[in-house]
Amino acid sequence: MRPIILLKTFRKTVVRVLTYRLNKVLVKYNILQGPNYAGLSGDSTAIPIHILNSIIEDAKQNNKELWILFQDMRKAFDSVSLKMLKKALLRIKLPEVAVNFILNLYKERKIKVVTSFGLTEEFEAKDGIDQGEVISLLV
Repeated sequence: MRPIILLKTFRKTVVRVLTYRLNKVLVKYNILQGPNYAGLSGDSTAIPIHILNSIIEDAKQNNKELWILFQDMRKAFDSVSLKMLKKALLRIKLPEVAVNFILNLYKERKIKVVTSFGLTEEFEAKDGIDQGEVISLLV
């Protein structure tokens, strides 16, 4: 069994609203382009899967050597630092006031982890986005 982190309700609610609104803007103005399949509304993995399938078929038909590398991204969002989150948000031209508001939601957080033996002692989260955090989709 994998331990989970319980997120504070207020922060989770605020981030959910921010993410929902930011998602609408990102989709409306097509801000994330190219290979940025970020799980936005209306997106799917169909396009990258179709592209990969076409590459494989081309290699088969033309007897070409093909190397494919897959990266396991299950824990990718556990390691997104607040510094990198700030850079990503500024890169898509989110107002600095909004960026600082979001970052402040994650600074000096106290958390406990639920395990099969009960709650752990409280500790301060140093840096990064929690697993399962709603903003993870946009990072």
